[in-house]
Amino acid sequence: MYTFNGVVNKLNINNLVSNKKARVEDFKDEFILVNPNEIKEFCLDKSNLIDLINISSYLIYNFFPNSKIYLEYKDDPEYDDFDAIFAYIINKDSIDENNNVYNELLDEFVKLKKVFPSLYSYFYINVQNDDEFLRKYKMKC
Repeated sequence: MYTFNGVVNKLNINNLVSNKKARVEDFKDEFILVNPNEIKEFCLDKSNLIDLINISSYLIYNFFPNSKIYLEYKDDPEYDDFDAIFAYIINKDSIDENNNVYNELLDEFVKLKKVFPSLYSYFYINVQNDDEFLRKYKMKC
């Protein structure tokens, strides 16, 4: 049983970790998938990565309720161990406001990632409010 303070505690992690086999296809309601096939393939051999990503969506929407989240798999051609999935939170609030909320989110996200220590380096979140960034991702999806 996992216990936390703050938002992560309110999420009740034990109830959110799926008893059934979670699937990448279940992401479609919470995320815009930039490269769904690559995301699915990357998650296949990472036990509980899908659970971590699903639970993270609850956490992200708690801090950024009106955002869109783009999920993208990125590989590092130089180092196999640096492949990861990135959640880009698209929010039109001011940069200063986003940074303040993002810092609060990161504090909670670090607590959440401790529940899944073997997955710590496979999933990251970032907030964006750049129109050019958004145009780039709209073209990919």
